[in-house]
Amino acid sequence: MRESYKFLILLVVTTTFGLGAFAQSNIVSQSFEGSGTWNYVEFPNPYTVYSPPTDVWGICGDSYVSTPTNPNGSSWYVYNHGDVVAPLFTSISSASEGDHYYGVQDINNPYTSTLTGSWPADPGNLWHTLTFDPVTLPGGGTFPIKLAFDYYTIGFESSDYIGWEVIWNNGTTWNGLTTVGSSNTNVWTTEEFTAPAGATHVRLRVAAKQNGGTDFGAFDNLRVFLDIGDLTPPSVTGVSVVNDSTLLVTTSETVTNGSDINNYAGVSVSTASVNATGDSITLNLSSPLVVGQYTDVYISGLADIATNIMVNDVNNYRIDV
Repeated sequence: MRESYKFLILLVVTTTFGLGAFAQSNIVSQSFEGSGTWNYVEFPNPYTVYSPPTDVWGICGDSYVSTPTNPNGSSWYVYNHGDVVAPLFTSISSASEGDHYYGVQDINNPYTSTLTGSWPADPGNLWHTLTFDPVTLPGGGTFPIKLAFDYYTIGFESSDYIGWEVIWNNGTTWNGLTTVGSSNTNVWTTEEFTAPAGATHVRLRVAAKQNGGTDFGAFDNLRVFLDIGDLTPPSVTGVSVVNDSTLLVTTSETVTNGSDINNYAGVSVSTASVNATGDSITLNLSSPLVVGQYTDVYISGLADIATNIMVNDVNNYRIDV
């Protein structure tokens, strides 16, 4: 027996895409694309050593052009805030967000040796830091407020560290970094923090201390946001005819009420059973489909775990001999 199907779900797909885009609403963000809204200061200033650069502290990306020559003849060049100082590292070939990240490579080098005596006591000698402005948090809202950032490390050894500190106030005193030694994530990794009750501000600093030209690190996609959560309703991704008395419905995600036969019309559903993952529903029909005749199947009311309810969906099917 041969089956032919006609799906009318374009509207559903378009609608759910638009809704899903608002699941996270940024209050401030910084991805080093030149348009970030979360201001920061770095210490020391961004720089590279050698040309092409092999010791790097600064924004890396495809918009890098070349390394200027230092007029004093030294092997390093100190950049301005916001400059792109190097291409993307070969071993970290893409950003977490956008086309740039803040890169770290061999930051114990000839240039940093000239900074002896200028390192702040906190976090200490050779620690490179990005310190972000305090952010005023909205109050009285429904959705949780969160802070998150992404980082990537390759080959950090026992004397190499990545670090961060989140404080839920607008003060100027820091309490001490959370540090991870010998870090080797090999992928973009997210750290996420939820605002405690009553918090009115948040501030962040991220940091690195690292030595060695074959070790790499990067920060990207630093943001404070409202966690609006899952706003995307489920949709029907397919309906197949098992036989003239059985249909198989697949959905874009787990649904919680797929076994409710009131969600289906146009065909006489006697029972509906859902698979273990909740995204496949078998409809058993009390009256068989008629061979060669179009049948309208109406599916509505399916809900996901976040209680989003699907947009009504209509599917036309025909069983041919």
